[in-house]
Amino acid sequence: MTRSENPAAQRPARRDRPANQRTLPRREAKPAEPAPAFEDPNMFVEERIYTMHPGTIGNYIKAYAAEGLAIQKPILGRLVGYYSTEFGPLNQVIHMWAYETLAERAERRTKLFANQAWLDYLAKVRPFIATQESKLLVPAPFLQVKWQD
Repeated sequence: MTRSENPAAQRPARRDRPANQRTLPRREAKPAEPAPAFEDPNMFVEERIYTMHPGTIGNYIKAYAAEGLAIQKPILGRLVGYYSTEFGPLNQVIHMWAYETLAERAERRTKLFANQAWLDYLAKVRPFIATQESKLLVPAPFLQVKWQD
């Protein structure tokens, strides 16, 4: 069989590097588009993600339903959502709270941490929590943030 008849022989010669280390051809870089600016948002949402130690999420949710929610909600106010993960990163509890300003958030959280019942509750559930994250979410101009009353 000649080189022209052999399909494997028609492929380009193997490069010096293994296939998983080859680079893609260079292309002209396009400038990145700026993120949309949401002018003067009248509200933002704080997303808090708690990753629990495996096997403890059920105990955490039960404790929050029985005790934590009744303490936290009157102080923080606007509960947008409270969820646990089923797919993706597991053992996570995600809750979201709406605030009009960062100053309002700071004021409400200061009141929460001045509440002895909240501090006692935290002492009970803190052993369930492996890590915590907090994100500031700015709603798109067309979205009206809704929460539980």
